[in-house]
Amino acid sequence: MEGGVEGEMEVTQVVQEVVCENQRYYPWSGWSTSLLLTDPSYLSNKKGKGKKGSKLATVPLPRATEQAGVWKWLGEWKIHEDFAYGFDFDTFYPNQKGSVRTKAKMSDCTRRRVWVRSRQLLVPKIEAPMEEEQPKNSEEEMVQDNQLDNISTEQQETPTLPTVVAALVNDEPSYMERLLQKDVELHEKSFELYKREMDSIVRRKDAEIARLKRLLLESKARQKSTVMIAKNAILSSSSVGAWPELEDPEEGQETTDNESEFDTLDGNSYSEDEETVLTIEDRKRLAKSRSSLRFVTALNHQYANSEVSIDEYALGLSALSASEDADLLNLASEGKPNVSIDEYALGLSALAAGGNADIFSLSSDECKYSSSVRT
Repeated sequence: MEGGVEGEMEVTQVVQEVVCENQRYYPWSGWSTSLLLTDPSYLSNKKGKGKKGSKLATVPLPRATEQAGVWKWLGEWKIHEDFAYGFDFDTFYPNQKGSVRTKAKMSDCTRRRVWVRSRQLLVPKIEAPMEEEQPKNSEEEMVQDNQLDNISTEQQETPTLPTVVAALVNDEPSYMERLLQKDVELHEKSFELYKREMDSIVRRKDAEIARLKRLLLESKARQKSTVMIAKNAILSSSSVGAWPELEDPEEGQETTDNESEFDTLDGNSYSEDEETVLTIEDRKRLAKSRSSLRFVTALNHQYANSEVSIDEYALGLSALSASEDADLLNLASEGKPNVSIDEYALGLSALAAGGNADIFSLSSDECKYSSSVRT
């Protein structure tokens, strides 16, 4: 019928079709036609009811209710209302003019654009049977014919086109309120689920960051406490014993024999270029008191690779310091990761009770402890 001759059809009705284009914003892809299950379809009417077709060009025409009638598009789709933005699609109801925003905000997640296109209903033209014209004899008949002509002209000039408001079916207010309330509840539930999921992700990330910060602070605190324990051990040991105040040799003075003997302690030669545990000043001070020391360096080699605990080693050192003069006692903790700094501090305090600690250094990178003790 649509492809028939235009002269055989007549227009009986023209309707303006209204279609809303719905889009949702996603942070990773921007505005998209992929919507949530609770959202209206990509193409819908103003009440949210979906339209057939995946795009405007494929929106089908409705079926004509009149017998042998057919709908036909007039013109193309045109924008009736540009994009209106809102937090959710519920903000577009009741969609009155001036009730929506045309400028987007940071919190807006949905937008809607209204398209319009006219369609006309074509039905076959029905012609009345021709009657033979009879001569008009009386003036009364002529007046009646003129009146009929005037009425026919008025009917042709007055269009029988309904307006857009008359074409759309208005529901009862109570029904619309229930529908809106239901949509609001669904969107609130979905938003609450999304919010809880995001909160849990944020909490997990915050907990992980806090754990890493705590480990970093604990590591720094251990390093700081190690240095403080070493300093306290040196100060407390120096206050108990009586190390003589020795003056440093003058610049240019040659090294004494004692210094050379100390440099060759245990068969290991030390030089200023090599990385050593003792500093140059410490070596000089020990070298000056070389004559009053008895070496027990063999003890270092006995305990360096032994399986004894740190407490047993500390007791052995304290017993040794009560009867021997220790020149260089090294405590190596390689292969003993269970040795804590508290246990090592107990060992130092036991050593300090029986002797004077001259040098104490802790290398946390190599996990080696060294101590020079003199009774």
